[in-house]
Amino acid sequence: MAVKRRTKRRIFRGSLTLAIVGLVMGLVLLSGPWRPRPNPDRVAMEAAVRSCEAKVQASLRAPVARWQLRDEVSEPHGFVLTFAADVGGKAVTYRCEVTREDTTIAVFDDP
Repeated sequence: MAVKRRTKRRIFRGSLTLAIVGLVMGLVLLSGPWRPRPNPDRVAMEAAVRSCEAKVQASLRAPVARWQLRDEVSEPHGFVLTFAADVGGKAVTYRCEVTREDTTIAVFDDP
């Protein structure tokens, strides 16, 4: 049984269309944002924590036995971070204000 020319053409066009759609979908999936992007607020918060830790620990004269982030508050101008530390056998709390541009504004020692 011979296949008509029209049927051959339809099979060829259907296969070609399917191949093109598959190629386009493959390219979209490979180049698209399939990887999770980091949350900008989370990245800014982590940078603020590092900045504040460096600023506080540089000013301490005794070795720090334990250092822990206790509270983090996000505000329009930046972040307010509260750290608890064991400095020289004494428990101390520090509050640090950091701008969103990663600039430490102030560090307060809460006795």
